[in-house]
This record gives sequence, structure tokens and C-alpha cells, in this order.
Amino acid sequence: MAAIKRVIGVNITFFVLALLFYISGMWGTFLLGLIFALFHEAGHVAAIYALGGRYFRVRLAPSGINIMCSVKIRSYFRDALIAGCGPLVNAAFFAFFYVLYKIHPLNGFYSYASAANLALVILNLMPVAPLDGYAVMTCIFMSVCDYDTGEKICRSVSRFFLNLLFVSGIAIFVLSKYNFSLLAVWVCLLLENSRAQKAIVDL
Repeated sequence: MAAIKRVIGVNITFFVLALLFYISGMWGTFLLGLIFALFHEAGHVAAIYALGGRYFRVRLAPSGINIMCSVKIRSYFRDALIAGCGPLVNAAFFAFFYVLYKIHPLNGFYSYASAANLALVILNLMPVAPLDGYAVMTCIFMSVCDYDTGEKICRSVSRFFLNLLFVSGIAIFVLSKYNFSLLAVWVCLLLENSRAQKAIVDL
């Protein structure tokens, strides 16, 4: 049996996003989010290995870090479990740093760390492709509906929440005097959706 090659790919738009955060003076926020995103993905990898699978491609994308995996016996339950382990790790970090913040309320790092992990939990549980919430939602609908119906429902829900994210981003941009972070997230998710659709067409 041939060995599986581990490949790390980097999306150029990731560097564009990093540059935007750096120029806007939000470099620290970006780095903190990236660090906890790595722990998030470690949760996925741990679940993959626990279920007898192996990861074979890691891609650094504007929407985060995407892992392509190979699991010997796949099922909707296993796929949902793998998808859910990432946000679960961030939820655990949020609880940990929130408790520390309550004990030491003057420590700004604990506050930022708990907020960053809470944001990652909320963001990744949104049912928008290619986030974990979308993967869990897909597993649920595909297990109770036929493929075409399930796919149609999931795409409609994803578009609705993507539009909702755009409206929220505009509101935050105006009310917070030009905080574009949520709009940047929307742009990244939009790019990832377009990329996924192009891949489907190319197939």
C-alpha cells in the first residue's frame, strides 16, 4: 500500500488578508485568532486519527485551515463528529480563559483569548460552506433526505446566512467606525464558496 503524502498548501488570499489586518493595526488580533485556529484544527486531526483515518492535505485558506482526510469507514455520524470536534476545542479554551478572566479581571490577555475562542465557536458553527456548521448540517439533512433535496436545502441555508453575515458586517463597519473584520470574514467565505463551485464545475 502506497504511503499517503502530507501536503501543505497556502492560498495567496490568506496573505492578502494578513496584510490587511497588519495595515489596519489589528495584527495582534489576527495572530491570536490564527493560534487558536491551529488548536481548532488539531481537534479535527485528533478526531480523524481516533476514527482510524489519516489526514493527507492541509491548506491554509482565507477562511481558516482546511484539512482533507481519508477515513476507512465513513458515515454521516463520523463526518459530523469530525466537524464538531474543532469548535468543541475552542469551546473548551473559551471556558478555560473565561474562568481565568473572572479570577484575574485586570488581565487583558485572558479577556482577548476567551473572546477569540468564543468568536471561533460562533463563526465555525454557522451553517455556511465551508465551515464546520455547514458540514454538520449537511450530515443531518443527507441522513434524512435524498441527496438532491438535502443538497438544495443546505445550499439555501448557506446562502441565507452568508447574506446575513454581509448585512451584519456592514452594520458593524458603520457603527464601530470602520471595523472591517466581519466584512473580511464574509469576503473570505464568499471566495471559498466560489472556489468550491468552480471545483464542482471542473469535475
